[in-house]
Amino acid sequence: MKTLKHFSVLSLAAAAAISSSALLAPLARAETPNEQAALARIDDLATAMKHVNKIIEPTVVSIDVTKTTVAGNGLGQDQEDLLRRFFPDTDGDGEPDVPPGMKFHFGNGDGQPFKQQGEGSGVILDVKGDSAYILTNNHVAGGAEKIVVTLSDGRQITDAEVVGTDPRTDLAVLKVKGENLTGAKWADSDSIDKGDIVMAFGAPFGYVGSMTQGIVSALGRQAGILGRDGYENFIQTDCAINPGNSGGPLVNVHGEVVGINTAIASQTGAFNGIGFAIPSNQARFVYESLRDHGKVTRGFLGVSISDVTLLPGRAKAVGYTERVGAFVSEVKNDTPAEGKLQPNDIIVSLDGAPVSTANALRMKIATIEPGKDVKLGIVRDGKKETVELKLAAFPEDQKQASATGQKDHATANAGIGATLTDANANRLKSFGLPGDAKGALVTSVKAGSPGQLAGLEVGDLITRINGKDIANAEDASAAFKEAKLSEGVNVMIRNKDGTKSVFVQVEE
Repeated sequence: MKTLKHFSVLSLAAAAAISSSALLAPLARAETPNEQAALARIDDLATAMKHVNKIIEPTVVSIDVTKTTVAGNGLGQDQEDLLRRFFPDTDGDGEPDVPPGMKFHFGNGDGQPFKQQGEGSGVILDVKGDSAYILTNNHVAGGAEKIVVTLSDGRQITDAEVVGTDPRTDLAVLKVKGENLTGAKWADSDSIDKGDIVMAFGAPFGYVGSMTQGIVSALGRQAGILGRDGYENFIQTDCAINPGNSGGPLVNVHGEVVGINTAIASQTGAFNGIGFAIPSNQARFVYESLRDHGKVTRGFLGVSISDVTLLPGRAKAVGYTERVGAFVSEVKNDTPAEGKLQPNDIIVSLDGAPVSTANALRMKIATIEPGKDVKLGIVRDGKKETVELKLAAFPEDQKQASATGQKDHATANAGIGATLTDANANRLKSFGLPGDAKGALVTSVKAGSPGQLAGLEVGDLITRINGKDIANAEDASAAFKEAKLSEGVNVMIRNKDGTKSVFVQVEE
C-alpha cells in the first residue's frame, strides 16, 4: 500500500510540474488524432460495460433465507468457510457436514435450535408467462425454510419454491412467480480464455445491484471446497467477489452468463483477489436437470483414474511417455467399464475430443446422459485403441470414479511390507472373491510400507507382477525379488470390487 501511495504522490507532483510548464510555454500541445482515437476506444469500452449492466441487472436477484440450525460454538463466516473446505455439504442442507459429536454450529446458544439468517444472490434464466426459474448456490438456498427474493426494481417475492439442489456442484434452482420478469442468456464457457474481460454481479455484504469488473485469471481450478465427491472445474477471476455474491452471475462483454459466482480464496473471509465461478456449461447442465427433473442424473463409467502427470513411473512402465491423459488404476465390477477397460489403460480421448486430465474426463462424463454410447481413445500396452461402451447412471450408493491425485510413492524400506499367502477357497470367499481364483492373497499390510503407500489392501489378490501371471504366494515372492523395486513394479490386483493396478516402488 505504501508503494501505491508513493507513486500517487509522484504522479500528482509530475502533473503539477507539467501544468506549471504549460503556463510558461508559448503554446499548449494539442492532442494528436491518434491520441483522440485511443481515448475514444476507452469510451467505447466504458459504454459497452454500461450496456452489459443494463442487460444483466434486471436478471439478478438478492436472496434472503431463513434456516433452522443448532446454537453451538458461535462460529462466524471465516470459520464456516474452513468447515466447508474440510467437511463439505453432501446431504443438501446447505451446511458443512461435521462429524457426529463436533458441535460446530452458528450462534451462541446451548445446543438449542434457532433461526439462522443468510443472504446470497441468484440469476433469472427462464421466464414463462408469470413464472421464472432462478439459479443460485446450494449453500445459499439448500435447507432453507423461508426464502425472500428481491428483484432489481425492489419488488419482493416471498413464496419462492426450491425446485432442486445439487451439493456436488453447489447449485440450486428456485421457482418464482411475478410479472415482467427478465431472464439472462447463457454463454459457452468452453469459448472463454485467460485474459477475457468479465463482470460479476450480485449483492456483496447486502449491497444489492453491485457490479465489479476484471478478467479471467485461470481456468479449470480445483479449490477443494466441495470435497472428493464434488465436481470442481472453476473459472478463476479477479473480479471482486465477497460474501453475498454467491449465486450471482459472472458475465462476458456481451452480457451473457459465463459462470456462477461461488467461492473465494481468502484468509480473512473477504475478497483477496481470487474468486471462483462455476463454468456456464457445467452450471447449465445441472440447472436444466434440476429444473426439469428436480435432480441431477450423471453418466457413470466405473473406473478410478488419475492424471498421467502424477504417475510418470507407472505410465512409463506401460509404454506411455506423453504428459496428457487419464490413467486407469481400477475398474469396478458390474459397471460399463468392466470388460472394456483395464487397469493401466490410459484414456486420451472421449468421442474424438482430447482428454488432458482425469478431472476433465470426469467432468465431461458427468454431463453425458446415461445410456448414451461413447468412444474412448486409449493407449494399452503402448498401442492406441478405441473402446466403445454405454454409460450407466451414476449410482448414488458408490463413490464416483474420481481423480485420486496420488503421486508415485517411495520409501527406504527394502521390502514391500505386505504378508502374502496362497489363495485357498475359504480365504478367497471370505474376501468376496471366487473360490477358484488364482494368485497371492494379501493378508496384512504394514503401515507406511511401500505396499501400503502404493495402495495394497488386505483382501487384494495379486494376479500379475510386471506382466507375469501369479498363481500363488511363492510366485509373487519370486517376482518381487527379480524385479527392480527402485524402478517400480506394476502389480495387477483383483478384489471384491473389481480389478485395479498398483505401482510399488522402493527408494534405494
